[in-house]
Amino acid sequence: WEHVTREEFDAQLEMALNMDRWIIDGNYSRTIQRRIEKCDTVIYLQFGRWICLWGALLRMVRNMGKVRPDMAEGCKERLDWDHIKYIWNYNKTNRVKNESYLAQARHAQKIILKNRKEAKAFLESI
Repeated sequence: WEHVTREEFDAQLEMALNMDRWIIDGNYSRTIQRRIEKCDTVIYLQFGRWICLWGALLRMVRNMGKVRPDMAEGCKERLDWDHIKYIWNYNKTNRVKNESYLAQARHAQKIILKNRKEAKAFLESI
């Protein structure tokens, strides 16, 4: 649960963006415009707040006190009220801005998935 400096994060991001092929998972709002500029495909999960909140709470309960396979060593799952608040407010605070960036990315293929059923069908199709 340690943050890297902004400079370190940006340097690592630029290294990834300059590779021939890359996949970046996450919505890091501060760098979304830069990532969209450099991508050829965006998979945008446009889920509602209740689905996102339910998924996060379920994941927290199932993994409380354990390190998930997708987390760094030593980062045990915990109840994080700031994260819950972030999820609850995400669509209100970020969705319009993100969709504006997507609209400007005429060069990129856009795949917008609106629920878990669509996401599962998409994963099964690739």
